[in-house]
This record gives sequence, C-alpha cells and structure tokens, in this order.
Amino acid sequence: MDYLLAIIAFSFCLLGTFIVRSGVLVSVHAFASDPSRGLYILLLLVFFTGGGLALFAKRAPYLKSGSLFKPLSREGALVINNIIFASAAATVLLGTLYPIFIDAINNSKVSVGPPYFEAVFIPLMVPAILLCAFSPMLSWKRAIIDNIIERNWKLDEIKMIEGLLFISMLPLHSDNLERQLALFCIGIERLNEIFGM
Repeated sequence: MDYLLAIIAFSFCLLGTFIVRSGVLVSVHAFASDPSRGLYILLLLVFFTGGGLALFAKRAPYLKSGSLFKPLSREGALVINNIIFASAAATVLLGTLYPIFIDAINNSKVSVGPPYFEAVFIPLMVPAILLCAFSPMLSWKRAIIDNIIERNWKLDEIKMIEGLLFISMLPLHSDNLERQLALFCIGIERLNEIFGM
C-alpha cells in the first residue's frame, strides 16, 4: 500500500506542475506558462504514472502483507492517518479540477475559493490533529486503553492539574465572589484528594 501511495503522491505533484505550467489554470505561479512545456510535462506524467502503476500491478502478487494488528494500535492509527490525508488530497484535487471541467463542458467560469476549502478541509483536519496527539501513546500491534491511561497519566497528576487550574481561574472571576468561592472549593477538594489534607 505504501508503494501505491508514493506513486499517487508523485503523480499528483506532476499533475499540479502540468496544470500550472501549461497555462490550463491561471495562477500566481504560472509565470512560465508554455503550452509546449505543458505537453512535455503531460508526457512525463503519463510515463511515470503509467510506468509506476504497471510495475506495481506486476509486482503486487509478490508483495507480502505485514503481520496482523488490532485496529486500536499504532499501525491502526497510521492507516486512519493515511485515509484522512488521502481524503484531504482528494478534496483539494476536486476543488482544483472542478472549475477546469466545468469550463470545458459548459464554457462557463466557476471559482472554487476559501468557503469550499474551509467547509470541506477543516472537518477532515480536526480528526487528523487529534490522531496526531494520541497515536504516539498507542503501542505497536495491540493497545489496551487502561494501559495507555495508566502509562501516560497517573490519576493523581490529573487531579493535581485540575485543582491548580480551578484555583488559577480565581482572578478571571473577580467580579463574582460566589463563583470564586466555588472555584476555590473545587480546587482545594481536588488537591485534598491527592495530599489528604
């Protein structure tokens, strides 16, 4: 699978170079647009993508799959990561090629701008960011939730941080004495659970 992802990534790089340098898409980076150069890049794209996919298809029966792993593991997180980033690349590709296809079919100009990318790209990146935060805590092959929590966060440490956070919020609520008292009591209660005062 890694080989296929590498072939697709390189193909997308060549496709982006072709779109910008050939003059198909008007861009800030199209300062050296030349149709003959675009044809040369298109031939490179077909050669490398077709050759890479042909080699992959020829060698695919000989590729060994790795050992099995549970979905809740570091390998599982890498697979989900690949799916999320492949989906993000597909949304960027769709947003880039859609105006070109509409122009070719209807001879009308359509612009895909920040509202599309913000609506589609941000919901894909939030899980990716969360996955990046938690995947290093997972073990290889198989992870157990209780072991992850026990290994990375001790309950007393969490209670101490929580208590200190409640107490640190006192200056933010200087206008409300009742809220300050509630924050102080909750913070002291959390600290009391740890230190047994």
